[in-house]
Amino acid sequence: MAGIGFDLQRLAREGGVLRPVASAGHGAVVAAGPWLLTVLAMALIQRGLPRSGQAAYDLQALIIYNFSISLTVTAPVVTAALRLAADDLYLKRFERLRSAFLAALAGSIGATMIAVATVFALGFGWRGWELMAAVASAGAIGAIWPATAFCAATRDFGSVTLAFAAGLALAVAATLSSANAGLPPSIQALLFASGLWLTAIWLSSRILLAFPDSAPSLTEPLDRLLGAARAHPAVVVGSLLAVCAIWADSWIMWFGPAGLAVPSGLPTAPFYDSAMFVARLAMLPGLVLFLTTVDTGVFTAVRGFLAVIEGHGTLIRIEASGRALAQQTHALLVRLMLVQAAVCVLAVALAPAIVGPAGLLFQQLGILRFGVAASLFHVLFFAATTLLVLLGRERAFLLAQALFLLLNAVLTLLTLALGRDLFGAGYLLAAILASIAALLMLERALGLIVPLTFEAALRQSRRPAASPTPTPFTTLRRRLARLAPQATRRLDP
Repeated sequence: MAGIGFDLQRLAREGGVLRPVASAGHGAVVAAGPWLLTVLAMALIQRGLPRSGQAAYDLQALIIYNFSISLTVTAPVVTAALRLAADDLYLKRFERLRSAFLAALAGSIGATMIAVATVFALGFGWRGWELMAAVASAGAIGAIWPATAFCAATRDFGSVTLAFAAGLALAVAATLSSANAGLPPSIQALLFASGLWLTAIWLSSRILLAFPDSAPSLTEPLDRLLGAARAHPAVVVGSLLAVCAIWADSWIMWFGPAGLAVPSGLPTAPFYDSAMFVARLAMLPGLVLFLTTVDTGVFTAVRGFLAVIEGHGTLIRIEASGRALAQQTHALLVRLMLVQAAVCVLAVALAPAIVGPAGLLFQQLGILRFGVAASLFHVLFFAATTLLVLLGRERAFLLAQALFLLLNAVLTLLTLALGRDLFGAGYLLAAILASIAALLMLERALGLIVPLTFEAALRQSRRPAASPTPTPFTTLRRRLARLAPQATRRLDP
C-alpha cells in the first residue's frame, strides 16, 4: 500500500503552522487508529466508573479479550487482502478493490465472531445473552481492522480521523450511560462496541464510495483472497506470528501466577497489562516516522534500483544503485532509531510523573520503564521486518516473527519466575534480541540485493506461465526472464 507516506508528506508541505501537526496526527491514526481509540476510550471510561467496581474490571477484561482474539484471527485475512489490494493498486485495477475489501470484511467479522464464541463458550462456560452480547461486540472489532487498512488507500485522511473521533465519543458516552443505569458488563461492552461499529461503518462507506463496483460473482473475491494467501504464504503466516508475538507476554501473565480472574471468569493481569499498554504508546512517534519518512524513502530507492535494471544498465551501474539503496536505508533507520531513542529516554525519565495521570500505581513503575525501553527495539524490529517484505525477503520476515514469538514467550516465562520486580524484562530482552536478528537479516538482504534480484528472476523464468497477479518485483522478473540466466552466471563468483 505504498503511497500513504507520500500523501502525508505533501500534506505537511502545503503550508501553515498546523499542517505538519495534522500530518503527524493523521499518520498516527492510520498507523494505530483502533489501538488509540480503545486506549483513550478505556482511560476516559475508567475515570468515569468507580475504581472499586467489579463491573469496571469485567468490562476491561472483556474488551481486552475481544481485541486479542480478533487481532489474532483476522491478521492472516487482512494481510492477504492487503497483499491483493497492493497488486490491484499497482496495476491500476481499482474496480477490484471493492470486492477485495468486502471479502476481507466478511472474513474478519466471521472469523472474529466464531473465535470469540468458541473461546468464551468452551473455555469459560459463557451462555445465553451474555455470550451473544460478547460475540456482537467482538464483531465490531473484527470489522475495524480491514476498514482501517483499506480506508488508507482512499487518501481521505480527514475522514479517517473524524471517524475515529466520532467512534471514541460514542463509545465513551454509551458505556458510561449504561454503567450509570446499572447494566451488566456484557451490555456495557456491546454499547462500547457501538463506537467501533460507527467507525467501521463510516470507514467502509468511504471505501465503497471511493472505488467502483465491479459486480463480481459471489465466489470470485474469496477465490482471489485465497489465491493471494497461497501466493504469499510466508507473509500471511508471518503476520499471524507477529500478532502472537505481541500478545505472548500478556497471555503468559494472564494464565500464570500473576493472573487474576475477574468475576466474569476471564483471567487477566491488570497489574502488568495497564502499565504495558501505556508504555507501548511510546511506539507511536516511531511508527509515524516510519510511515511518513522511512517507508517512502526506501520505496523510492527500491524503485530507482529497479529502474536501472529495467533500463538495461551495466552491472557496475546496477551494483552502484544497490549500494545507494543500502546507504539510503541505513541513513533512514539511524534517523528512526535516534528519534525513537530520544522519545524513550524522555519517557523513562518522566515515568514517575506519568504514573499518576495514566491511572497507574507507583509499584508499576518498573513495568512501565521496561515497556518504554522495549518500545525502542520493537519499533526497530517492526521497521526491519517491514522492509524485508518490501525487498521481497518474505521467508526472512517469517523467520524473524517466529523468533520474536519464541523469545517473548520463553523470556517472559523465565522472568516471571524471578518475581514481580522483573515483570516486563522478558519482553524487553526479547525485543532487543529480535531487533538485532531482524536488522542482521535486513543487512544481508541489502548486501546481496543484486544477486538475489537476478536469482529471483531466474526462478520466475522457470515457473509455469500461469502465475499470481504481478507485483512490481514479479513484473520486473518476467522482463528479466531471458537476461536472468546469463546475468546470474556473470554474478556467480
